[in-house]
Amino acid sequence: TKIKNPYFLLEWKRVSRNKELMFFSNIKSILTVFVLCGLLVQNFEWIGLSGKYAIELFLLVSCCAVNTISSTAYSSDPNKAYFSFLPISEHRLFLWKTIQGFMWGEITVLLFWLGIILFRNTPVLDACLLFIYGTVMNYACAWLGVFLDYKTPHTPNSANELLHGNISKGIVLIASIALTAWEIYFSMRVSGFISLLSFAVCISVCIVMIEGGYW
Repeated sequence: TKIKNPYFLLEWKRVSRNKELMFFSNIKSILTVFVLCGLLVQNFEWIGLSGKYAIELFLLVSCCAVNTISSTAYSSDPNKAYFSFLPISEHRLFLWKTIQGFMWGEITVLLFWLGIILFRNTPVLDACLLFIYGTVMNYACAWLGVFLDYKTPHTPNSANELLHGNISKGIVLIASIALTAWEIYFSMRVSGFISLLSFAVCISVCIVMIEGGYW
């Protein structure tokens, strides 16, 4: 590959040379989303949450959260031992780790989004809002996954470990699902003022802005 950006090149090599990250972890992530979707469909009314596109939002945010590439951004990087004395910007490295996790996560988001619009009768405007929501939340979850792995570094014995990246991934999943549940609850309280889908898109954009401002 001819990649001139050194930070992008480092991240590209980290992911492309690790087949566990590219294949096994992504397969596990897709299966996790299917299981979550099945549980939500079966127990949605029992949870007490309702609303148009509520299940779709849960499905998309689950795809965004189970991103192993971002949740192991530092722990799976064989070059991290050299970062302390090399002339490398931590901010730029963090940014490109987030972008790389976002790019790979967007593939899963796009696949599930296509499944939603193909198997459900979704209007064009709502389909566009769902795609915007999935894309923005994908970046937000990728940022949070990289941030957690940066703040709580660990060295796994093998990329095949059962909990490799799952701690950070689990925190991101819990946080994103809790946020979605709050969005549904709040939109129900102010029903008629703003639709759930539009409200969720606005909140996701605000989260990305807060993350960018914080870093």
